[in-house]
Amino acid sequence: MSIKKASFTLLELVSIILIASLIGVATLNMNDNSLVLARDQIISHIRYTQSLAMFSNQYRDRPEGTELKDIRATRFWYKRMWQFYLTTTQDTIYYSIFSDSATNADTTSFDKQPRPKEEIAIDPATKKYLTGVWNSLNTYYAQKRDEVDTKLNLTLQYGIERVEVNTTLEGKWQKNRVRLMFDNFGRPFYFYKSGDIGGINNYRYLLRESVQIKLIKEDDALCFNIAPITGFVSIPQGCNF
Repeated sequence: MSIKKASFTLLELVSIILIASLIGVATLNMNDNSLVLARDQIISHIRYTQSLAMFSNQYRDRPEGTELKDIRATRFWYKRMWQFYLTTTQDTIYYSIFSDSATNADTTSFDKQPRPKEEIAIDPATKKYLTGVWNSLNTYYAQKRDEVDTKLNLTLQYGIERVEVNTTLEGKWQKNRVRLMFDNFGRPFYFYKSGDIGGINNYRYLLRESVQIKLIKEDDALCFNIAPITGFVSIPQGCNF
C-alpha cells in the first residue's frame, strides 16, 4: 500500500507568496505609520524652533531707546522667545511655531497666540506658515488655508486623538497642551499661563527635568523625550507611562 505525500507545486507556492504579500500590504495600509510620521515631524519642528531661537536672538541686554516701551521691551524680552506651542481647539490638536509680540504700546502684554502673520515662522522649503490652525487667522488677518502648513494639524493630518506628558511641571501642563520656549542659548522653558509668563524671574521655568511626550491614536502610542537644560530630543524604546 503506497502512501501519497501531499506537496505544493511551484505555481501553488508562488500563489501563496503572492497572497501573503497582498495581505501584508493590506495590513500595512490598515496599520499605517501615521504615528511615526507625526512624531518625527514634531521632533524636527522642535529642533527647528530651537535653532530659530539661537539664530534669531531675542535677548536684549539694554534698551534700544529711552522711551518706556524700549525699557520694558528689554525687561520682558523673554516673552518674545521662539516657541513650540501645541494646543487644541474644538476637536483638533495642532501646533504652531512663533515668536510672540506685544499687543499694547508699553510692550508688556502678550496674548501667547500665533495671531499676526509676522509672528509665525515660515517653512523655508514650502514658504508656508508653520501653524496648523487657520480659522482664527482667517478671521483676524484674512489668512488663507492654503498659506499654512496643514500637516501641523495633527488630528486632521495624522488622526492623533490625544497628547499627554509624563510630568505635570508644577501641575500646570494639561492634556493636549505643550508650550516649549527657547532662549538664545537654545535652553528650553515650559511657560504655560497667560499674562506675565514667568514674571521677572523667568528662569524659574527653565526645564530641569526630563519630559516624555506621548502621541496617541486609537490603541497605539509613540513617545519622545526632551532633555532638561539642553532641550535635546530623543526617541526611547517605549513609553514610560
